[in-house]
Amino acid sequence: MQPTDLFASCVFNDCLRVVPPGATKCDFHKDKKQCVVSECFNQVVARGRCSKHGGRPRCAHDTCMLPAKGGEFCLRHGGVSSRQLCRMAGCSKQAHAKQLCVKHGGGSKCFFPGCSRHSRKAGLCHRHRRLDTFCGLDDDHVQMHFDMAYMWLLGQGVPSSNVVLCGDSAGGNAVLTLMQRGRRENAPLPACAILVSPWLDLTMTSPFYDVKTDIFTKRTIVAWRDVYLNNDVTKIHEASPGLQSLDGLPPLMVGDIATFVAKAKRCHVDVTEYLHPYLYHDFIIFPLGKPSRDAIHALAQFVVLKLDNHSNNTN
Repeated sequence: MQPTDLFASCVFNDCLRVVPPGATKCDFHKDKKQCVVSECFNQVVARGRCSKHGGRPRCAHDTCMLPAKGGEFCLRHGGVSSRQLCRMAGCSKQAHAKQLCVKHGGGSKCFFPGCSRHSRKAGLCHRHRRLDTFCGLDDDHVQMHFDMAYMWLLGQGVPSSNVVLCGDSAGGNAVLTLMQRGRRENAPLPACAILVSPWLDLTMTSPFYDVKTDIFTKRTIVAWRDVYLNNDVTKIHEASPGLQSLDGLPPLMVGDIATFVAKAKRCHVDVTEYLHPYLYHDFIIFPLGKPSRDAIHALAQFVVLKLDNHSNNTN
């Protein structure tokens, strides 16, 4: 098995979940069958085929290629929808909870604090679902993230000198972006931050992306980047906090990214590097025995040291 086979993307279309070594399907799709048509990566519906390639019966109407619904015909040609309609008189919209459409009370409210809109997917309305994607360094949604977490703590009376931010991989991107935002807004910065295998440069120009020795392939990372940016390549530089100014940041502990460490030192940031000689991206979160335990111990020592320094400086 080649190193590039480790944790590649799932074989099915639009699935970006990683797969175990030697497998082609993620845990969610491991029992799903793939369409028998060559080069088709859709799931089987029936007879070994996906819906597109004949897995569902076609409409019996001449020349119609749409799938049949509730009988021999498609909805356009007399088929019957299996979806329930809203029980309110005169309403022809699809029912959700309590046999009601969203408008008449069948939808749930967005769980984002203070939002009264209806949820559309994953418990969020259309507006707040944008929080799952990059919205720009000066966008209100990034400020929402900052307010909802770090600034909320400060508002509760927690001193910034008692706060430690930590993020791994894309979470490292989020942590650094939030600190850069806080610095621009003159918000109190945390005592220190830990970036574990942070994803800080979305340009994908580093030669390390082409070295076949890590658990992710370049194809997988590019796919994740495109989802994060909504396929807007004009935002790549803006969404790469490693390419932005690092001046004025608090002490950092950074793992597995020597080029960023060098830049931080040039900007006079108090930075501590933790680098394993041969293990891969985010190895600290895997049950690897001594290497993982040593890394976690090093992170803990860093936090204790920096919090003690803050305490001594304020006394």
